[in-house]
Amino acid sequence: MAAQADLSELPDAFVTGLNALRQRDCHDAEVVLVEDNFAWILLQPVDLEQLGLPFKEKSCLLFARAPLTFPNADPYGIATVPLLHRVDDAAIDRLHASHQHITNLAKKPGYADIGFWSWEWKNMRKDMPERLGDLFVWALKRLREEK
Repeated sequence: MAAQADLSELPDAFVTGLNALRQRDCHDAEVVLVEDNFAWILLQPVDLEQLGLPFKEKSCLLFARAPLTFPNADPYGIATVPLLHRVDDAAIDRLHASHQHITNLAKKPGYADIGFWSWEWKNMRKDMPERLGDLFVWALKRLREEK
């Protein structure tokens, strides 16, 4: 795993949201990269087979790209390690094997085989920092859309 970012350097509202995420779904969630106004959060490993999702891979690491200014800005994108492939070989909408948003994340040890899912988090509530705790549910929602 990559080294976690220094949380003392992140905005208080973001850290409040990250703590909500840890309390809710992803107890070991960690910020693995901060770029500009966004942080890549390693949410947790996902057992794709157990969830009945139509991917050739049995599991993946799931990441969310969240703005440091949440709730005043929208999350944008998720990533998976490894890059996922549908069992029927159909293309996955808005999935990129290379994308500018994952360039530096892909340089981290163990993350070279990565996919970026270009996805807007439409209708995600952003009325308070604790809503960042919804990241895992929303990221899984995108994976489930491939059924």
